[in-house]
Amino acid sequence: MAASLTSLRETADLRHLRQIIAGFDEGVILIDPDQTLLWANDAALKMHGVSALEELSHDVDD
Repeated sequence: MAASLTSLRETADLRHLRQIIAGFDEGVILIDPDQTLLWANDAALKMHGVSALEELSHDVDD
């Protein structure tokens, strides 16, 4: 692994991945290597009782 991980936000367009995951029945949360939450599909939000990622948390520790 590289000595320093670059944020996925800075290196990749996640639009296509989000489009694929959006239709999953299972809850999926995308997490950046820096441990911040990037995106969650509707199933993940519903299983955590929230309607938006911001309501869920900022990072994995939260």
